[in-house]
Amino acid sequence: MAETTAPYTKEDGALWSPLVVQQALEQGILSETAPKGFIYHLDELEATWKQLFDAFPKNTLHTFALKACPLKGVLELAFQYGFGAECASIGEVYLAKSFGCPTDRIVFDSPVKTTKDLMQALNDGIYINADNFQELEKIQECLKDDNTDDKRPKKCAKVGLRINPQVGSGLLQETSTASAQSKFGVPLKEKREEIIQCFQKYPFLQGIHIHIGSQGCTWELLENGIRAGVELFVQLQELLPGRIKTFDIGGGLSADYEGLSPGASFDEYISRLRKSTPELFESSSLQLITEFGRRLCAKAAIFVSRVEYTKQAGDRNIVLCHIGADNFLRPVYLPKNWKHRILVLDRRGYHKRDRMEEQDIAGPLCFSGDIFAKGRLLPLCEPGDWLVVLDSGAYTMSMFSRHTSQLVPSAFGFRGGQFQLLKKEESLEDLVHFWS
Repeated sequence: MAETTAPYTKEDGALWSPLVVQQALEQGILSETAPKGFIYHLDELEATWKQLFDAFPKNTLHTFALKACPLKGVLELAFQYGFGAECASIGEVYLAKSFGCPTDRIVFDSPVKTTKDLMQALNDGIYINADNFQELEKIQECLKDDNTDDKRPKKCAKVGLRINPQVGSGLLQETSTASAQSKFGVPLKEKREEIIQCFQKYPFLQGIHIHIGSQGCTWELLENGIRAGVELFVQLQELLPGRIKTFDIGGGLSADYEGLSPGASFDEYISRLRKSTPELFESSSLQLITEFGRRLCAKAAIFVSRVEYTKQAGDRNIVLCHIGADNFLRPVYLPKNWKHRILVLDRRGYHKRDRMEEQDIAGPLCFSGDIFAKGRLLPLCEPGDWLVVLDSGAYTMSMFSRHTSQLVPSAFGFRGGQFQLLKKEESLEDLVHFWS
């Protein structure tokens, strides 16, 4: 039985995709010897970013979640646009600094920070969102350490505490972070008094961090989570006036993988927050921080793969190509939750529309489960055709799997008929270096 996804005709909404593929073929960006790659539409990226910046108050620090897309070319463009960086590891912190993000616009969010990580962040003046009480103790010890290369007084440390509002999970358990048992943050309903005591104990603690999750979070869930954090903020303001200087609302807005809309609206989000949590907007001294990722870049990119072979096995039509778990880990392992739309183009990059057949889109990795789409109703594929996976700009290459040592593909930016190399394809020598 065919997968229940949006009709093929609806996929024509990504009008730029075939045109870009045609130009990529003409310019040799794609070919038989360059059979795969990501292409980011840079104007689409910036149009989305403008919607975010226009919606929120001007003093908001918008950080780009590197985990969604750590490509140098995308990040440099984002930092030039005005973004800071949300980093979930010390590696991402290093990337952000290397790609031009000022350290005072970096937010360090890893739930498992080592002492070395914390020392580096403190020395650089980076904002840290602590995940738990023990981490606060470790930060306190770091600030007392006489062996730091760059001794900073405690008042210069910028630290927030991640709070789990325990408001429940969204539509996808794997991307929800506010369940009662979440590994992230301090559980608010269970540890409220201890949280308040920490703010009283640690003068460097000056921010609240609430992140509900990623794809699949409903408006109600987001609002309830932020509301719980704001109630804590109000209580702390009464006890410690002026202490709370930042309120980090995280990310959490979904991208639309099924249809043509860009995804959850920034305008609607800020409108809802103004109604449900007006306290966030009453003081000009309170800085908001956002940490969007997927919503900033998912819809602005495609992944293109050449069809190498087709075969029939039993009652299945199997298409063998370069779309697999190496670049699409979640769609392969959790196919019910992650379904990207697919276009089928002929060898010249033009739409194929006739002879619709149910087909399995199979990837290059050496295990039977490397199936990107099963029973997808598509125009019959032939060797030399091109498959276009829409909405591929987030959590694709950034989750790359090294299984069978596939080469990391190239990524290009596209603007005004011109291609810009964002990341070169990994070479065999690069692969040897990685494993050495």
